[in-house]
Amino acid sequence: MLDHLLKPKWQHSDPRKRQAALESGKLPPEILATVAREDSDQDVRCSAIQRIDDPDLLAGLLREDLVAPVREMTVRRQCELLSRPLERPPSLDKRLAIIAAIDSSDLCEQLAQRAETAEIRTAALEQVSNTLVLSAVAVDDPVASVRHKALEQIKEPEGWEIVSRNSRKKDKQISRTARERLESYHRAISDQKAAERLCQEMDNLQATGSFSSNSKVIF
Repeated sequence: MLDHLLKPKWQHSDPRKRQAALESGKLPPEILATVAREDSDQDVRCSAIQRIDDPDLLAGLLREDLVAPVREMTVRRQCELLSRPLERPPSLDKRLAIIAAIDSSDLCEQLAQRAETAEIRTAALEQVSNTLVLSAVAVDDPVASVRHKALEQIKEPEGWEIVSRNSRKKDKQISRTARERLESYHRAISDQKAAERLCQEMDNLQATGSFSSNSKVIF
C-alpha cells in the first residue's frame, strides 16, 4: 500500500492505472519515452508512443530492439509527425535531418508514399530499395521530380517493366526512360550470353584439338 502511495501512477502495478496516467496528458515526453521502452504491457507502451510529439525521441526508439507491435506503432507515429503539412512542427530542415540519420526502410517506404511535402518524399526515397514501392511512386506521385527520383532508385528489370507499362498514359517521358533501361538491360544480358557461348565454343575446339595456338579467329 505504501509503495502504491509513493509511486507515480504511471508506475502503478495495474496496467489500467498506468494507461489512465497516460491519458491524463500530464506526463512529460521523457517519461512517455521511458514507458515506451520499459513498461511490461505492450498496449501501454504503444499508448505512450502515440502521445510522443518529439521526433528525436521516436528516432531514438527506432534505433532500439523493440518488439514488433511497439516498433510498428513507433514507425506509424514518426511517419505522422514527418508527413504532416509544414505549417506544423517539426521544420523541414529538422525532418530532413532526421530522415538522413534514421535506419528504417519501413518508415522511409511510408514517407515516400504518404508525406505531404515533395522534399520529404524525395529524401525518403534515398533509403528505399523495395521495387514495388519505388514503382508505385514512379507511376503515381503527383510531382514529376519525385517520380524521376523513384525511377532512378529502381535497380530491377521488373520495376522498369511496371513503370514503362503503367506510365504510358500518365507520363510519357517516365515511361520511355523506363522502357529504354529495360531494353538496355536485355541487350546487356544478350551480349553476355553471346560472349559466354563464344568462350564455350573456343574451349570445345581446344578440347577436340581443332583449335591451335596458330589458328586465327575472325570476329
